[in-house]
Amino acid sequence: MEKLMINDFCYLRYEIGENIIYSTPKKETYLLDGKCSEPYLSPCKDKLFYFYPYGEGEKNTSLYYFDLESNEKREITNSNMYNSSPKKAIWLNNNEILIIIGLNSEAIKSGGDVYKYNIKNSILSPFYICEKMQIVQDIVVDQDNVYLRGAEFDDGFEISTSHSFTFLTEKAS
Repeated sequence: MEKLMINDFCYLRYEIGENIIYSTPKKETYLLDGKCSEPYLSPCKDKLFYFYPYGEGEKNTSLYYFDLESNEKREITNSNMYNSSPKKAIWLNNNEILIIIGLNSEAIKSGGDVYKYNIKNSILSPFYICEKMQIVQDIVVDQDNVYLRGAEFDDGFEISTSHSFTFLTEKAS
């Protein structure tokens, strides 16, 4: 079981495909029991997100948010949302998450469009919507930029070319 320190007293214990346990000096909280991804801590280490259910062959995955200070847990996306599910997510800053959401399809397993989730107002809004026959497969965030790596498909849904997009973002705190 992996251990992720948050501060001198609190930590997360997890095993990919199992559960996530948040331990404080006073109690242990099970975020979800079974089939969770690893937890992804926010830059200030006061929030996290994780995928559930998570594992080989899972199509109906949801993305969950957990506030380590208030113990608030909420589902950000679910697989009933337009027959789509989150494929990848990354913290943009301490209050926003970028999420690749794509179809639950055998042909397109690894990508989709990019959405931004604002934790303060619980709004999920489009960040980058792909053109027809395109998907975003990866997101990298650095100090000033968001880099999106994508692919284009031919008529047989085979990847024909790969290309990158670069977005300048203003970091919100």
